[in-house]
Amino acid sequence: MSSPSSRPPRPPARMIVDDLEWSMPQRGTPCGVPRRLRVWMFPDGTRLAVITDRGTGAPAKTVAELAFVSLHRRWPDNPEKLRIIEHYPRQLQRREFFEEVTLDEAGIPVWHPMPTQQLIAWCGTGVLDDMPELPPDPEFSDVTAIPSHAHDLPDGPGIDDRTVICGYPSSSSDALVLLETFDGEPLGPLPHHIKDSPQGYGWGYIGTGPSDLARSILVAVLGRDARCTTCDGTGQTHDNADADHPGNVERPTPTRLARCPRCTNGIATSWVDRFRREYVARWPIDQPWRIAGGEIRAWLADLNSRPQL
Repeated sequence: MSSPSSRPPRPPARMIVDDLEWSMPQRGTPCGVPRRLRVWMFPDGTRLAVITDRGTGAPAKTVAELAFVSLHRRWPDNPEKLRIIEHYPRQLQRREFFEEVTLDEAGIPVWHPMPTQQLIAWCGTGVLDDMPELPPDPEFSDVTAIPSHAHDLPDGPGIDDRTVICGYPSSSSDALVLLETFDGEPLGPLPHHIKDSPQGYGWGYIGTGPSDLARSILVAVLGRDARCTTCDGTGQTHDNADADHPGNVERPTPTRLARCPRCTNGIATSWVDRFRREYVARWPIDQPWRIAGGEIRAWLADLNSRPQL
C-alpha cells in the first residue's frame, strides 16, 4: 500500500485494545520497547491501531516496518483494513500530532500526516493524549515515600469454591463486578487491587481494565497466597547496601526502603497475563459473565502441576 486509503472507516468505532505495555519490536535486541497501543474497530471491519510514542527506546520511525509486520501478524485477516497511526503527544515546544504509516512497493515505511480532527471524528476525543503523566519510580526512597500495602491484602484462604464472581456491563457507568453465592445472593463488590487501571475493570479485550480484573480475581481466589513471599505483602524491602561496609558494625537497621523487586504493591501472582488471555479477554464485552472460585482453582492447579521449562 503506497498511500492511505481514500475511503475512511465508517463510524461509530469501539476500542478493542488499550495496552499500556505493548511490546513494540526493537532493532538489535530480543526484547521490545513498551509503548501504548490502542485499537479501534469499525463496523466495516477496519481496525485503526494507534501507537503512542513517549520517547522511550529508539524513535518509532526507526522500527516502523517491524511494528507494521507485528500488527499484521496479529490481525492477518483483511490486511488492507488495518491502518496504523503513530501518535506523538504534546511536548515542550511541540504540538500533539498523528501520522499514518504505510509501506511502499519496496517495503519501505512512508508517513502521511493525519489530521487530528479527522481522528477525533472517527474515534472520539479519547484518541488524544489522555494518559496521565506518571511520577518517576525511584530505586530507593524514605520510609514515608513507600507505603506498606499489607493492610490492603486478604488475610484468609480466599473465596470458597462455590462463591461466584459475576460481571455486569454498563453503558452509563463503570462495569460492576460482584461476589455472589452459588444461588445468586450478592456478597459485595470484588475488591479492586489497582495496578494499571484506577478507572475500573474491563473485559472482552486485551488492555489495562482486563489486566486489573484478572489480577483482582486471582487475589480473591488465592487470598493470603497472593502475598509476595519476599516482602510478605508490604511492597517494601530494606536497602541493606551499607550493611557490610567496614565501620558499619554498630550501625542500626537501615531506615531507607526499596520497592520490592518481585511484586507490585505486595501482590505477586504468576498467572495474571495468562488468565487475562484465556478468560477475561474472551468474555463478551457487552454481556454479563459468571465464574466460580472452584473453576479458577482447578485452572491454577493444572498450571502449577506442569513442569517449568
